[in-house]
Amino acid sequence: MRAHLTGLILLLAIGCTKLDPEGSTLAQCADGEDNDEDGIVDCDETDCAGFEVCATDTGSADGADGADGADGTDGTDGTDGTDGTDGADGADDGGIPATPRIVVNELMAANSTTLTDETGLYSDWIELYNDSDERVDLTGWMLTDDLDEPNKFALNGITIEPRGWLLLWASATPDVGNNHLNFKLSADGDEIGLFDPYGTQKTALTFGAQVDDVSAARSPDGCTSTDTEVCWAYTDEPTPGAANGSVE
Repeated sequence: MRAHLTGLILLLAIGCTKLDPEGSTLAQCADGEDNDEDGIVDCDETDCAGFEVCATDTGSADGADGADGADGTDGTDGTDGTDGTDGADGADDGGIPATPRIVVNELMAANSTTLTDETGLYSDWIELYNDSDERVDLTGWMLTDDLDEPNKFALNGITIEPRGWLLLWASATPDVGNNHLNFKLSADGDEIGLFDPYGTQKTALTFGAQVDDVSAARSPDGCTSTDTEVCWAYTDEPTPGAANGSVE
């Protein structure tokens, strides 16, 4: 069963959006104005009153000529998040090369009975999706559970196939293998950030309390809509390492 994701807070080019954690009522602060005259246009806690977090997002759109892009949304649960940075051929402003669009595609922070890792433990997990037509070596890419510490774990020695998925275990046991991260996810709420080798943020998520064996998933894979009710869903039929399908 899939359910539209609620409780999201995200920062996009259009502004800051929050879904009520107890329902699906949409409240927006996206008028493009500096409402509290603090020099920041929207998407700070005062401009968007009541917002817990406004995660940031950067990126280039389709790699055309290095212009920053505004595609992608990420988030889960009470999950806040944004993601973007498309473009495999262009360059970001300042001459930073653009990289293929790799995104966090699904996650489970309360894995009780869904799936065991190779050690037999029910570790939490994060799924990445390669939304490009090329095989990508993730050496130099970084994954973190603290957006203020982007370099927490290096995804060295790992590749992801074109239009393919990569399952990573948030087990805090990196010695087990390259697919085991050096941090765990908190079922009470946490953050996830994915950064390319140039430090460009590809996905940023902040999520609230999770339910056992329910995942938050992009639907369909790599969805880029700025409407989180279109792109993300909770499901009690998670698909780690496989296609997420469509929201029903």
